[in-house]
Amino acid sequence: TWRQRKSIPMAEKDKELKEKYYEMKAIEEHLQNLNQQVQAVEQQLEELRTSVKSLKEYGKLKDGDTVLLPLCNGVFAKAHLHDSSNLFVNVGANTVVKKNPSGTLQLLEKQFGEMQELQMTVVTQLQRLANHAKTVEEELHALAAKAE
Repeated sequence: TWRQRKSIPMAEKDKELKEKYYEMKAIEEHLQNLNQQVQAVEQQLEELRTSVKSLKEYGKLKDGDTVLLPLCNGVFAKAHLHDSSNLFVNVGANTVVKKNPSGTLQLLEKQFGEMQELQMTVVTQLQRLANHAKTVEEELHALAAKAE
């Protein structure tokens, strides 16, 4: 009976150790997902930066200017600008609207601000979860040391 009593707490420790281990694995997976989200947001921010820069350069053009029109990756055609005061902007759901360059720039800058906010939110979540992971890891080590 002494062995049975002794094995019950060990079984509980093993169970607690396994639960902590699985919690740590779940946190690691969540951290990995958040890291991927941060990278995706950073990529979108870079694309928006490039778009804003291009749009500002476009603002210097006037009707009749010759431009290089991108057809696909690395392939361009020479074209003459006929209406520099209007752009056609894809606003989602296969919907394109006519906007002037300053309105388009405002739209892009708004999107950029929203993406920066999203980036801060995801980074904050990542930091909190990393801190929690550190705590769980310390608890896991303490449980493992007790089980030995």
